[in-house]
Amino acid sequence: ENQVLRKMQDAMKVDSLLTVVQLIASKVITNMQIWTAHEVIIADTLKLFYELSLDPVLVAELQKLDFIQMLILRRTQCHLPFLSSPNLIKARRGFYRTLGRILLSLGCTQETFIMFLETQDRAICHLTQIDESLWGVE
Repeated sequence: ENQVLRKMQDAMKVDSLLTVVQLIASKVITNMQIWTAHEVIIADTLKLFYELSLDPVLVAELQKLDFIQMLILRRTQCHLPFLSSPNLIKARRGFYRTLGRILLSLGCTQETFIMFLETQDRAICHLTQIDESLWGVE
């Protein structure tokens, strides 16, 4: 069991580990939405998000959260502006690595996996269009 989360649970005076995980995950998502221009905050936030994804028990809890499901299935630059920042390529890789771990850690359906990839495909098509417009390619 994660000692850090237990200490946080005691400090926050909450009843369950799930509540602590929910609070941390909510803060992670808020940081990714609000602090887009702050590379250090995004990097630290994604590091914490990744560390949560390393514990199978926590991954099981994360997968139950609606906003984590939204990230897996419907994440866009509108929801998470840092995904469109050219300065945060490393952060995007870490974000997708973590989402992939959460998605695949406890198994997923073929339908969920396809939806995850479709979101990726739309993002790649969008980036390709931007690149082509910059270079004048039609």
